[in-house]
Amino acid sequence: MIRRTFLDKSISVIFGLTATLFGLLGFASLAPINSKISKKILTNSNGQKIDLSKTPQNSIQGFLNGKQVLVKKESKGNWKAISTKCTHLGCSVKLNEKRNIFSCPCHGAEFDENGTVIRKPANKPLETFLLKEQKNNLVLVETKNA
Repeated sequence: MIRRTFLDKSISVIFGLTATLFGLLGFASLAPINSKISKKILTNSNGQKIDLSKTPQNSIQGFLNGKQVLVKKESKGNWKAISTKCTHLGCSVKLNEKRNIFSCPCHGAEFDENGTVIRKPANKPLETFLLKEQKNNLVLVETKNA
């Protein structure tokens, strides 16, 4: 009798754990659907879309594809975003407006306004994104140097 009780409880626990696991996997599979949509639109640090009608500047800081970027207007309706993550060891580069370059404070790498390496130790250019205006938002069109 004790053996039967043990087997009944063991089977119940196994079914319960299996149901819980499938439930968790179901919720996890829903999360990427929403994040894929939002990753293609430029957002602020709170994850909210940046409304261009409320942002008159030609230069904006934001997030795209989960990466912090600096965005500059190229021409009417076309924008270019440059990742602020150094390709050497991942430090955050800063824009030196006087020299019009990106400088890495960690190891001294420098990049021109297009993200091209002009001073090592970085060997790869900064990741860049081409964006288009759509309904007062900036939407990802193409990724370069990924």
